[in-house]
Amino acid sequence: MKPITMSALPIVARCPASWALPHAREADPSEPAERGSAIHAFLADVTKHGRDAALERVPEEFRPACELIDTDRLPTHLAAEVTFRLDLRGERAEEVGRDLDRSTYAKRTGEAWVVYGTADLVGIDEESDAVVVYDYKTGWSTQDDAADHWQIKALALAAAWAYGKANARVGIIRVWETGRVSYDVAELDTFDLEGAAEDLNRILDARVKAGEDLREGLAPSVTTGRHCRYCPAFHACPAQVALVRQAAAAPEDLERKLAELITPENAAKAYHRIAQVQMVLDRVKKQIHALAEKEPIPLGNGRMLGPVERSRESIVGEKALPILREHFGAEVAEAAIEISLTKGRLKNALQSYAKQTGSKITHVERQALDLLRKSGGVSVSTSRTVAEYEVNK
Repeated sequence: MKPITMSALPIVARCPASWALPHAREADPSEPAERGSAIHAFLADVTKHGRDAALERVPEEFRPACELIDTDRLPTHLAAEVTFRLDLRGERAEEVGRDLDRSTYAKRTGEAWVVYGTADLVGIDEESDAVVVYDYKTGWSTQDDAADHWQIKALALAAAWAYGKANARVGIIRVWETGRVSYDVAELDTFDLEGAAEDLNRILDARVKAGEDLREGLAPSVTTGRHCRYCPAFHACPAQVALVRQAAAAPEDLERKLAELITPENAAKAYHRIAQVQMVLDRVKKQIHALAEKEPIPLGNGRMLGPVERSRESIVGEKALPILREHFGAEVAEAAIEISLTKGRLKNALQSYAKQTGSKITHVERQALDLLRKSGGVSVSTSRTVAEYEVNK
């Protein structure tokens, strides 16, 4: 039985079969994921050690993003990185540690109605007999409201049971790309928490039923939607597989069916359907690129899909300035370097020199770049990507 963590509940709650179907192996973390993890670690450190010490521990590439964050608006008086074990069948929960490596509990198996999760911030409000649970969310991704967010509700239930409190104050702290911090806060009373426990039991029951169906050779019932984008069972999902086959084998049929949906009455349904198809195709394209990264794929007509190295030249301002001044005059050098020296700005700066000398701008630009390259005034960076290319190239 696959372990379920509370961070996965927004997917599992909408489609319990997603945690019964086979999961694809996790790919290397994307840049947004690494950025989000770095910001989460920084925010936890701010709570424990203060802003200055926390910034020193941030990887250099993510430090500018963390420096933007308005940490004065964070509730730094609360405990950070608190992990809970929630036993829904036993109607009990416990705090199992703080600052734990999340991979250690994310792999525990064999407990169908037990869920582990880590709250970013936890506290207790004795006056209202409530636990306080906040979770950080970074970037621009769409999130459910705090009162309806399954990860937050499960954390609140676990904290309330673990500490013997009747109520919960929950919140999502959004840390936006600009560094702005905003709050979405909700109050959950005893009845809300009891309802959450009942709903979670039903969700996990449905997950167990989906697993039984699979073992008996039956297709489990799945629910598609925007949650599919991050579902680890995406490539094993019957609904998604059928859509991929239809799009790959007969795209014109898919186009016809979608066109039939587009009426004033069905426009919203068509819109969501198109978004789902696009999401599926994006995932398939990503998988094809992963295959092409390992071994180029012949596309026919003398073209391949595979790794391509691309070089990008950047002009080194401090080295380029004296060279431009010597060969093209102070006016050109100062015009080029006024803000930042790029190829586009260099070309604009050379326009007046080309007119004065009666030369073609392309010739003057080529001459200037050749001089800069020979003298170390141009740096070259190489990137690797998957793209189409001609075999003879």
